[in-house]
Amino acid sequence: MSIGNQQLILLYHSLLNHPKLYGYEAVSPERASQNEARKAWWSHVDRLICLCRFKLRLSVRLTQLLIKFLYSRQVSTGYIENLTYQIGKRAETALSRLSNCMQKITRFLLYDETFPKMIKRIYSLGVVICEHGLIRSVRCIVDKAKDIPAQLKDVVGPCFIPEYFLTDLDILFNSFMKKAGLKLTHLRDIVHLIRQIVRLFVEAIRNVTLDVPKGLGIKERKKQLKLKQRLLYKRLKPMLDIVFKAFSKGHEGVCVLMLEAVVSQLLDPSCIIQTASIQMLAKRLHRFINKHRLAINTLLELFVERGTPTTTNSLESKNSILKPFSLIAKYFSFDNEIL
Repeated sequence: MSIGNQQLILLYHSLLNHPKLYGYEAVSPERASQNEARKAWWSHVDRLICLCRFKLRLSVRLTQLLIKFLYSRQVSTGYIENLTYQIGKRAETALSRLSNCMQKITRFLLYDETFPKMIKRIYSLGVVICEHGLIRSVRCIVDKAKDIPAQLKDVVGPCFIPEYFLTDLDILFNSFMKKAGLKLTHLRDIVHLIRQIVRLFVEAIRNVTLDVPKGLGIKERKKQLKLKQRLLYKRLKPMLDIVFKAFSKGHEGVCVLMLEAVVSQLLDPSCIIQTASIQMLAKRLHRFINKHRLAINTLLELFVERGTPTTTNSLESKNSILKPFSLIAKYFSFDNEIL
């Protein structure tokens, strides 16, 4: 055996015994399997953290306790918080990318506010969805005069060009829409319209007056007042049923006419006694119909022709998502949005 071969053999044995001295380490099959097992374990831990934080709504401490109970190994709270922040940031990037994708033709922008409590403070969240139920934007509202117009302006873009703005009866939404530079047809939710009409009837019953002779006791006065309110309710109940029927399915073309018929009955002395509360009810209901006549006809016409929504129930159903999530929700500072 030559000297050169002896040096090669010595070099080979030295490489096996001290691999790090030469910048290379031969990985044995056992160590390779251990590395794969370690990677697989961390992958399971990451999935469990995402499940606990975003699906089960657990806190960082409870997530850490659950991981220790399942795997008998400790994971730091800093790792859990960093992973939560990274996933939240990736989710925001994905949502912004999805907002630029071509989607179904949408004509309605539904907007409302929710008020979940996060970290011992009540935040107002502005939520925007389309008629297909897709959440377009969720933003923390600190200053309504600035944040709501900014949110409406940002959500409308090349892939979301609505024609109608459907909200409740909040009078400020129309001014916010104009401040955002949007020229949409403002429509009101049918459910809120019905609630407002019912509220007018309830106030008329509550504000009824009672003429009693002097010397009558307080108990007797209250008893007669309640009796008069019950009698008035029985007289107004058929008219209120007409209001409900006017907004029911199949009466879209005559809804406003039926409401005007209710006003005519309230002004007819042969139908009901013209007390001060009844006259005020007729006046307020007539003013209400004139104010929302065009919006009601447009909304019901679109419902019959295109099957578009008449209420914001799909938007209010998002409260079941936002309110439970608010127990562990984090406020991310970028773009002033809530994930």
